[in-house]
Amino acid sequence: GERVAMATAEQESYETLLRAIHELYHNPDQEVKKRAEKWFDEFQRSSVAWTSILGVLQNQSCPTEARHLCSIGLRNKCLLDLEELPKEHVSQVRESIISLLLAPQPLSTPIRTQLCLAFSGIAAHTPASDWNGIGMVQWLEQRLAGEQMPLSVIRMIEVLCIVAEEFGSYKPAVHPNRRREYCRELESYAPKTFQLLVFAEKRAEVVQDPKSLKTLLQAFSSWLSFAGTEKLLASASMGANQSAPQGASLQGLKSHPLIVLAFGCLQSSDMEVFGMAVDVMCALVECTLMDSYSLDIIPESSELVQFLVSSALTLRPKVSQYVADALAGKDVFESEDTVKSIARFLSEIADSYILYVAKGELETQNILEAMLDVAGHPDNDVSSMSYAFWYRLSKILFVGTDPDTEASIFPNGAPQNLVNLFKPAFSKLVCHMVRQATFAEDVDTWSKSEHRDFKSTRNSVGDIISDAKLVLGPEATMQLILGPLQAHHVECSSGKPFDWRVVEAAYYCAKTLARSMPFESALVHNLLTAIPTLPWHAQLGHTSCATVGAYSSWIAGGMKKGTLPDASLLTSLLTFVSSALKDGQARRGAAVAFKHICDSCSGILGAFKEQVFSIYSGVVTGSLGSFESEDVIEVLEGTIFVAMAMSGEEKQTALQMIVQPVLTPLQAMLNGSTPASEAQALRLLEQLEGVYKNVNDKQMVMQLLDFTSPIFDRALEVLGANVECAEKVCGALKYGLKTTGKHTAQHLLQHLFTNIPLRFSRFSHPCMLYLSSELVKIFGGQAESHGWLQTLVSGLVAEAHKKLGEIKSFDSRPDIVDDLFLLAGRVLSYAPKILFPGNLQGGPQTLQSLFSCAIAGMFVHHRDALISIYSFFYRLLTCGAKELETLMVEGGPVLVRRVMAGIAGAVPKAYLQDLGECLWNAVLLGNKIQARSTLPVAGKLGTSWLYQCLETIPVGVLTNQEKQSFITAVDTSLDGKSMSMRELNKHVKELANICRRNDKATEAAQACLLGH
Repeated sequence: GERVAMATAEQESYETLLRAIHELYHNPDQEVKKRAEKWFDEFQRSSVAWTSILGVLQNQSCPTEARHLCSIGLRNKCLLDLEELPKEHVSQVRESIISLLLAPQPLSTPIRTQLCLAFSGIAAHTPASDWNGIGMVQWLEQRLAGEQMPLSVIRMIEVLCIVAEEFGSYKPAVHPNRRREYCRELESYAPKTFQLLVFAEKRAEVVQDPKSLKTLLQAFSSWLSFAGTEKLLASASMGANQSAPQGASLQGLKSHPLIVLAFGCLQSSDMEVFGMAVDVMCALVECTLMDSYSLDIIPESSELVQFLVSSALTLRPKVSQYVADALAGKDVFESEDTVKSIARFLSEIADSYILYVAKGELETQNILEAMLDVAGHPDNDVSSMSYAFWYRLSKILFVGTDPDTEASIFPNGAPQNLVNLFKPAFSKLVCHMVRQATFAEDVDTWSKSEHRDFKSTRNSVGDIISDAKLVLGPEATMQLILGPLQAHHVECSSGKPFDWRVVEAAYYCAKTLARSMPFESALVHNLLTAIPTLPWHAQLGHTSCATVGAYSSWIAGGMKKGTLPDASLLTSLLTFVSSALKDGQARRGAAVAFKHICDSCSGILGAFKEQVFSIYSGVVTGSLGSFESEDVIEVLEGTIFVAMAMSGEEKQTALQMIVQPVLTPLQAMLNGSTPASEAQALRLLEQLEGVYKNVNDKQMVMQLLDFTSPIFDRALEVLGANVECAEKVCGALKYGLKTTGKHTAQHLLQHLFTNIPLRFSRFSHPCMLYLSSELVKIFGGQAESHGWLQTLVSGLVAEAHKKLGEIKSFDSRPDIVDDLFLLAGRVLSYAPKILFPGNLQGGPQTLQSLFSCAIAGMFVHHRDALISIYSFFYRLLTCGAKELETLMVEGGPVLVRRVMAGIAGAVPKAYLQDLGECLWNAVLLGNKIQARSTLPVAGKLGTSWLYQCLETIPVGVLTNQEKQSFITAVDTSLDGKSMSMRELNKHVKELANICRRNDKATEAAQACLLGH
């Protein structure tokens, strides 16, 4: 009867599964689809799912989509839930997978891939001894030995390929010790696997079928990547009755059958086969190096290296032809993927053997020409494959050290004759980059994504030109950049139409050299002088403005050194920028250029203040056009730079001219004289914040604060509900108080600490907490300020504690959490007496509120809030205050338990180091409490907290040995002698991996630690 009931339940589960899949794929109602998807997600985690999923997969009459979804479900079960099955059931699932793979009616490739992943999951969970004592690979060989050929061989390759692809994966929910053991097992299987791959290579059915051949090459590449040539050589000599392949030594490895096969496939017309052959070659390149951090080749592999280099260079003409055809406008679509693979092969060769290329010892000129072809590829995805090589090569030649490995190649710098050898290649590289930076003729039809991609390309171009400059020198590089521009000038003189794209690309590339050009450079002078004379085009105007801004320091330096005889260049460029501000498309670049000119030439522009303030007035009042807020700020900041370079009354007058166009409309708006517009008020407040951010005259800021304090009060009264307006008011006050510091008028401070808690209580804006943290940072070092700071802090903490208690979930207002604990951390850093008893009242209660809030918020789903909480705990636990003892006797066990819950999975792994430090400090402080013997406790109190936490975790999640090992690690680290904090963090990470290995382990640990 029990068996009948079980069979009935399984049949019902099977039918329900099929109905859910049908609804998921075919029901037009989205709500029904969502319910079906949710049901399937929950179902596949259940123990009854095994039978139903396998039943669907084994039923050939089931729809393909049902079998595909169930193959994904089976993969997930084998990766995550295999521990719930007895060993005999695992064997049954394993056998079912093999049977499905060998089915007479072949399953589709996506389904077979999922089945292979499921098999890989079983392999990760199952020790070698449980494969009939012979290990997974030999078991697979024996299991398939009696099956139909060549199907069994092809399926064997597919399984072995996926197993290798998943090497080191964290997807299987296994114990960390098992994961490491499995990696060692796979490495030990490699020789046998290579033998099986050689056996497959001899089957004509495999090598003549492109799909099977591609899988064979992929499997070889994957196993080679982690096992290396040592295991490949070992496979050649295995088996007394087997004839060893040729090349059973590293020198002759190129004649190994699998390598011969891969080399032959470099001539294949099948794109996928060719790509996998390149993968094999790239894996071989890695195998010829001493290790991943070395530039040296294994001495015995020199013959193989020569073979790989010549193989790559043989393919180079295809790249050269592709680039030439693409530039000529020919159709190159058919060879696109092949050329990408060749470019990857060439780049791998150049990058891996860069030491020998840099020394001129390994086909240097041919490799350089090949990398120039790659760099000249019109697709940035391909061109960028060469960028790392050019960057490293330039640093090696200029500094003598490889930036990737930090290996010293030329301790005294590269010899000049060697550098000269590379100059022609870098010259061609610069020419390629100028071409890459040129807008296409159809730029007007580009989409936003195409514009974004091109912007990314140009950023890379700028970096490469900067690298080339190290080898060529700035003047020579500039001459190369300007070459197309000069040639176009000659063409225009002969009547050819002006092409703004050529000119714009030259100015863009020239901009990257701004910091390197000598002040006496005639090239730069001519370049800048020409800007106002160029025919107008919005994009060209934008780039020209950016170039002016970049060279503003060059102009200022030239005038100081006398290489520029007067200010005529400066004023003409300032006039040009002013004109560009009127064009909507060039406005952004013009505003930034204006700021840079004012910053670099502030001392000079005082003589031209009328022109500067005319531009400022036109931008702020809108007479030059409608400006974005960020552009107004750029112009505002630039004008302030000029004003701050003035002196005496002139500076005072200049500041008044700056603030008057801002304050007048703002006051009118706040007083009701003009209609209140939050958007306009926000712009004005942002400008006022910019004034306080950039004015550095203490006396002037004090006067301005006195004048604007009532305006800020009124702004918070009228606009306080608008969080952005409140942020700008708080930002302005922050910058102003930073400048005035301890000289701030006491009546202003009194007003602030009285009103901030009230405003926070009313509006709940976290910017008020942040402003208060700045006040603590500025005034915390002054004992006379502690009284009003304590009032401010205690009021804010009480309000925040109340609000977070009302919200219940800290995830609703992580911004309050973040700024509250930033405030608390700064109090502990700059004014810790505020939180501890003494003459000040309210300290202990404030500390208790902060501690309870921090405990409650330890798992908030917000990066900055978490960092602020953990920083608070670090400062609190290490502050050394004796008053913490009372708090920690009660709060310590709770804190340690919450920290352990975080380690066990309540927060992302990215915070494990923070949690480890918090745990260490909490246990250390707990142990010190006992050491001082000031309270009636016995033993190592902190260690006992940790012990009690670990005892609650079930042994099915964490064994007693693992618990004791962790306690020992923590105790050992506390003595500060035999284990560092870094070493302890390794133990924390290991414990986390054990508890997080699958959902059930994590949930069990959480339930015990948090009482869920």
